[in-house]
Amino acid sequence: MAKPPTQAKPAAPAGESAPAAKPRRTFLTIAIALLGIVAGGVGASGYFLFLHPKTAEAGQMQAASLQGAAMDDVGSDEKAPPPAFIKLDRMTLPMVAKDGHLVGYMGVELVLQAKVADVEYIKLRVPLMRHAFNESLNINPVVDEADPHKVDFIRAGALLKAAANKALGKAVVEQAEVITALPI
Repeated sequence: MAKPPTQAKPAAPAGESAPAAKPRRTFLTIAIALLGIVAGGVGASGYFLFLHPKTAEAGQMQAASLQGAAMDDVGSDEKAPPPAFIKLDRMTLPMVAKDGHLVGYMGVELVLQAKVADVEYIKLRVPLMRHAFNESLNINPVVDEADPHKVDFIRAGALLKAAANKALGKAVVEQAEVITALPI
């Protein structure tokens, strides 16, 4: 059987070319996609550069104000020197449930409070404390009993303080405060 004849498209008038809508639409789509990627990158970098560090500073300031309020309650005539706050780099620690099984891991930012005279002693022994933190949280549960994917910050702070003092060999860490704990 023979194919039916195809209809030819009418030719453009002399001096004019066919419309170029398809290449222009493709270019516009690519330009909008690239603009979105750039805007997202700028937004993410702005968050990490400007907003993220402020949360750790706010936690340190809150810890300092709580300590200051506690010192005011003591009522002693002589003023004690202000405590020093040592911010540890983010570390990954295990989250263990009450029954002993591993729920997951969490990225933790931690601030230790100590006397100014003990700061160098503590900074030199950070690797020992990191090991002690892993060991302690591998054995002791730190998840909230109501929701096993949330961290009990008070219990975690107490366990980390005890682990730090055990690793240091003496009680130099006065308080350990978890600033952020993000499940991984």
